[in-house]
Amino acid sequence: LLRRTAGIAPHGVTRADFDHPTINALGIELKNQIMNGRGVVLVTGITRDAFSDNEMERLYFGLGTHLGVAAVQSASGDKLGYVQEEENDPVSRGYRSSAELNMHTDSYEMIGLMCVQKAESGGLSGLVSTLAIHNEIFATRPDLLEPLYRGYYYAIPEVKFSAKPITDDMIPVFCNVNGMVSCNFAGSFMKNAAKQRGEKLPSGLEEGSQLFDEIANRPDFALRFMLEPGEMLIDRKSTRLNSS
Repeated sequence: LLRRTAGIAPHGVTRADFDHPTINALGIELKNQIMNGRGVVLVTGITRDAFSDNEMERLYFGLGTHLGVAAVQSASGDKLGYVQEEENDPVSRGYRSSAELNMHTDSYEMIGLMCVQKAESGGLSGLVSTLAIHNEIFATRPDLLEPLYRGYYYAIPEVKFSAKPITDDMIPVFCNVNGMVSCNFAGSFMKNAAKQRGEKLPSGLEEGSQLFDEIANRPDFALRFMLEPGEMLIDRKSTRLNSS
C-alpha cells in the first residue's frame, strides 16, 4: 500500500488507495469496537524504524479512510495536525504548545493520535469515560446534571478573530438522544465565552464543571499511559475524554 501511494501526499490518500483484504478487515473490526464496543482502541505493531515520517503519515491517514471521512482540523485547513510546539501560534491551540492539556472532548465523532516521536519530557496521555462521569454525578450530585445538560456558549480559539467569536447557541455538556447519552466538554471554551460576554458562568454550571473535572482526574476513573512510537490511539469522541 505504501508503494502504491508513494507519489500521493498523506492527506490525499483515499479509501480506494488503501484497499487490501487485511486492512479492510482491520478497519471493520476497529470501527465496530470504537462505535459499538469499548469506544477506544490502541493499534500496535508498527515498527517506527521501518518507515519514514511521510510513510507514517500515509499509514495513519490510510487506515483512517476505513473509519470515516477526514475532517478539517484547524483554520489552516489541515487534516493532519502535528502535536508539537509552535511559538508563533496566533490562536494558541493546546496541541501546538508545550502546556499540559486538561481532560476534554474534541470536535469530531472519531479522533486519532499517532506517536511518531516521544517528547523529550512529559507527553503522558489520559482517557476517561464520560459516561462513567455522568453516572457518578447522577449518583452523587444529580442536581448538577440539569445545568450540564443546558450547557453554555463556546468561545473557540480558531474563530476568535472572526465576526462570530462566540457560538450563537449554548452547547450542552451532556445530551441524551433516544436514550443514548453523549458528551461535549471543553471547560476553557465556556470560561472564555463567559469572559467575553462580561459575565460569570451560571453557578450550577460552574460547580458542575468543577465536579466534572474532579471526577475526570480521579485515579479510579482516569487511565494514564504513554504512547510509544508507531502506536495509534483511536477513540469515539462522544464517550471519551482525552488529555496529553
